[in-house]
Amino acid sequence: MEHELRGAVEHAATWYLKYFKGLVVVVMTLVLFALVAFMVLAAINFTQEPVPPTPAKLAPERKVDFSEFVKYMLEREQQKKNDDDRQKRDKDIQFVPSSSAAPAVKYLEQATQFYRCTEEFGKKSSDEVAVVSVEEANKRIEGYRQTIESSVGKPFLGEAWLVDFLQFSCAALRNPELIALKKDRKLTSLPVFIFHTSVYAAIQRDKEQFENSEKQRVELETGAEEIRVSLAKARGVFFAMLAGGAFSTLFALALFLILSRIESNLADMAQSLRDWPGNRLLS
Repeated sequence: MEHELRGAVEHAATWYLKYFKGLVVVVMTLVLFALVAFMVLAAINFTQEPVPPTPAKLAPERKVDFSEFVKYMLEREQQKKNDDDRQKRDKDIQFVPSSSAAPAVKYLEQATQFYRCTEEFGKKSSDEVAVVSVEEANKRIEGYRQTIESSVGKPFLGEAWLVDFLQFSCAALRNPELIALKKDRKLTSLPVFIFHTSVYAAIQRDKEQFENSEKQRVELETGAEEIRVSLAKARGVFFAMLAGGAFSTLFALALFLILSRIESNLADMAQSLRDWPGNRLLS
């Protein structure tokens, strides 16, 4: 009876150990897959690099438009339609060259260039050729020079504004449409300086705001990418730790199977020794 009970216990232990080993093998398989997955995820996160943001765009290139200038002048004339005391030029006098107009001072050349353009416009747009004296020419040139000098230092203007102003104003004063409007007496004044200065400053201000917003966008995108990569590195560390835990679990289960196999082999050897015929003879 005792022998049968022992056999039943050993059979139950063998059965339990067999299925437990099968369960361990299944768990080891799952852990192995998890180990591979964690290593892949860790590698993916560790290899994350910041994606360069879209480079800052330059502001769209804009120029002071002549058609806007004409529209501006017509609107200005409409506002002044009740004020029609247009100044008349005096009798013909000879234009004085700029070389003798004023002493050599800053922006004198640019002021003289603008004065020449206004004189040329006056001749083309009027049947009465107006002539000014040397003193009057000097005063006008000096007035233009002082206006230019005071404007160059204002925000959004500068030397580049002066170059653009001379190009625009002289081109506008040579435009046949503007000359025709003046001949038809639809214009009583030419606010080219006021118009160009205000429009040019607005263009430069918009350009600066656009470029500043682009710089801020690039900085924000760069910062966001750095945060994203930092988080990816942190996830990589986490997955690497999980992979290490999975490897340790796999190693422990493998060691358990090895030791269990050794124990089974030793048990089989002991059973074989017990069942050896020589033991019966000795007993």
